Amino acid sequence: MKQIDEYLDSLYKEDKSKETISLKLEMKEHLLESVKELKDEGYSQEEAIKISIDRFDGGIEMEDELQGIIKQAWFEKNNIKNKMTSLFRNILIVSVVVYACLTFYNNKMIDYHTQIYDKVSKDLHRTIADINNPKQYKNKLDNMLNEKYGEVKQLKIYSNVNKLLSYLSYESKENLKYNYTKGNLANTRYFESSNDDLGNANKLHFELGLKGGLYLISDKLLLIDLFVGLAGFIGFVLSKLDMFDKFYVNRKYKEIL
Repeated sequence: MKQIDEYLDSLYKEDKSKETISLKLEMKEHLLESVKELKDEGYSQEEAIKISIDRFDGGIEMEDELQGIIKQAWFEKNNIKNKMTSLFRNILIVSVVVYACLTFYNNKMIDYHTQIYDKVSKDLHRTIADINNPKQYKNKLDNMLNEKYGEVKQLKIYSNVNKLLSYLSYESKENLKYNYTKGNLANTRYFESSNDDLGNANKLHFELGLKGGLYLISDKLLLIDLFVGLAGFIGFVLSKLDMFDKFYVNRKYKEIL
């Protein structure tokens, strides 16, 4: 109805925001409902429109009601925005703290495993005199690993292993000279040595499996935490850029339409 549109357009002429447009549409629905009620009472359409507009006392009551609706919508919008901003900020903070803790833990475990690897390597060179004579050192290594290295879950020793066979984890009877396994090998972290010379000019190559514990799990959690933190950061930035304001206004606009 043209009269109602003109009346509503006269309110807040300078404000062309989507929020104000949506609120004017809401007031238009209110006025149209009032016009319908008056027409049902016997008034003509022109009379009903004039009475509906006049009931707002020259626009003062309409303006007050619009301001009230704007304040309410502003409060709802900012309440949602503040909650979303707080949520994403907390996600970002938690993810940063978790990432720092996991990184610290992983570095400690890397140092710990490196120390065990170095000790095992030294003990192997002290214990093994002839790599091709497993009977000579098997019992010594078994006892050493059981008594001294509780973290070792597997140890394989090879001889005459070149780089290609090392990469392929070659385990023929000719090259695999010693195999120690303890318990379940799940969550095992493996290390491979380089070829080292023994005193008798034989080559020693070994594969060491250590208890991975939380290290292997935390390694995966780091990746998950990275994506969670990235999502929190993006959400936080968008909320500060008023992206959620636009989403709220568009939703409100569609509801009124």
